[in-house]
Amino acid sequence: MDELKTLRERAQFYEGGEILVDADAILSLLDRLEKAEADAKRYRWLRADKTGDLYNGYSVPEELDAAIDAAVAQLDKQETR
Repeated sequence: MDELKTLRERAQFYEGGEILVDADAILSLLDRLEKAEADAKRYRWLRADKTGDLYNGYSVPEELDAAIDAAVAQLDKQETR
């Protein structure tokens, strides 16, 4: 995350002009994007699963989304302690 923050700050500083960024930073961000896209694809597949096994009592995909978001938020809270 620090890498993203640093690059964003640099981009805002140089807004409207050329931005000189280390190629390794760009490659690292591309790797992260590729992994995030794969995670998103898996999640969309899981969310579209209509067998009922995944939903475990959730009647619509949005309820499952909310449950996952709440669980992730709880983990984030624990990690920041």
